[in-house]
Amino acid sequence: MSDELDPQLLRYFVAAETSLDRAPFIAQAELRLQRARRVRSMLRWAVVIVSLALAAAVGPYAISASIELNHYLAAFLLSPWGWGASIVAGLWIVRRARRLALG
Repeated sequence: MSDELDPQLLRYFVAAETSLDRAPFIAQAELRLQRARRVRSMLRWAVVIVSLALAAAVGPYAISASIELNHYLAAFLLSPWGWGASIVAGLWIVRRARRLALG
């Protein structure tokens, strides 16, 4: 391999040093950013709408299930087993609160 400079290669380097016009690049980049923001915004709104529709569809079933569970929970808590469970849960909460307070 020769250590001589290749004149054609030097011409390519000189041609590459010329600066390109920034305006078309910036305009195209801004256009892409606007499109990406628009798509993100539409996807965000689609997720919100689907979430609201799902909540409206499932909401009545969730409410009726929680009311039914409330009846069973009330019956359990009024039984001797419920009293015992409440005492155990209360002792656990007091011990944990003391442990957290003392650090």
